Amino acid sequence: MIEIVLGSPEHAFRQALVADIQRHLDLIVLAATGDPERLRVLVADRRPHLVVLDACWLQAWPDLLGQLAVGPAPPRILLNADNLAAPEVLEAIEHGALGCVPSDARPETWHKAIVAMHAGETWIPRWLMSKAMADLVRAMPAGLPAHMHLEQLTQRQCEIVSWVGQGLSNKEIGRRLGISPTTVKTHMQNIFERMCIRGRQQLVVQVRRGEMAA
Repeated sequence: MIEIVLGSPEHAFRQALVADIQRHLDLIVLAATGDPERLRVLVADRRPHLVVLDACWLQAWPDLLGQLAVGPAPPRILLNADNLAAPEVLEAIEHGALGCVPSDARPETWHKAIVAMHAGETWIPRWLMSKAMADLVRAMPAGLPAHMHLEQLTQRQCEIVSWVGQGLSNKEIGRRLGISPTTVKTHMQNIFERMCIRGRQQLVVQVRRGEMAA
C-alpha cells in the first residue's frame, strides 16, 4: 500500500484527486490539506511514501520542498501544476523533485506516476527534464572540484553512475545489475553524499559533460 499526503489550495481539486486516488487498492491518502504549514506537519507526523504537492505554493514558500524532504526516509515529491513550464516547476526539478504531472491529468496517469515514483523512477516529461539539465549546465562552474571524482566511488556505484548518465531509471538499472530498485536508490543516496551533489539531475549533467573523471 502506497501512503500519500496531498497538499493543494484548491478544495475541489483535493476532493476530486483523493477520490480518484483511492479507487486504486494499492494507494491510500492519509491526509489532504490546503495549508502549506499544515502539510509540513502532516508529512512529519504521518511519514508518507509520497507527497502530492501543488507547485503554486513553491514561490510563496521557497523552503517548502526542502522541509518536506527530511528524515531518514524522506517522501518522494510529486508536483502538480496547471502549467508544467512554470518557473517554480523547473526550479523544483533542478533541486531534486522527481515527478510532475498536469493538474488535469487523467486518473490513470496519476496512478502510473505514483506507482513509478514509489518504485524509484522519475515521472517528468522529457522536454522538461532536458530544459532543467540545460539550465543546470549553464549555471554550473566550468571546473569541477577535485573531490568530485569517480575514484571515491565503489565499482558498483561507478556502474550505476554510468547507467544514470544514459538516462536509465532506478528500476531499469536494477534489472541490468540484478538488484532491486530500493538497493539502487540506496546507492544513489550514497553517491550524492560522496560527490557532494544535490540530486539525480545534477549527476546526469556532470556525467554528460564528462566532468566526472576517474
